[in-house]
Amino acid sequence: MGDAGADAGPELELARSAVQGGDVDGAVVHLSQAIRTLSAAGERCRAAMACAELGDLYAMAQGNLTAARAWFRRARRLVAGEEPCVEQGWVAVAEMGCDVEDPRALADSADLALDLARRFDDVNLETKALADARPGPGPGGPGDRGHGHARRGHGPGLRPR
Repeated sequence: MGDAGADAGPELELARSAVQGGDVDGAVVHLSQAIRTLSAAGERCRAAMACAELGDLYAMAQGNLTAARAWFRRARRLVAGEEPCVEQGWVAVAEMGCDVEDPRALADSADLALDLARRFDDVNLETKALADARPGPGPGGPGDRGHGHARRGHGPGLRPR
């Protein structure tokens, strides 16, 4: 891990400040720069988390699911060959559950995230994974999978500190 990865920190903080200030375009610029910096430094897990944040921003702030899915896919590719890490879990459940078209894929992703959450003791990830993975009451009645309603505002990078 080189010094370039450490330089992404300010861009990530600027992106979060932009989100808090309602500057979506500014957040996109800063996250994009952070992704380039982290990728160049070989920090694949951190780059994946920034990709997931950018995907979340496109989905939630702009309603652009096409762009969001592209960033979520890139995040998954970045962590695919890495040793098990909590970032793989966050990337697995980065998409809102209700935006995942394949219920089996949603369940598989939630199961992976749940395993990693428990392995790395991440209670926020565990909660998100359980929301996506377990049947419970909701709009669909019995058997409804929860569809990620725990996600809003508590995902990779944008979760409360």
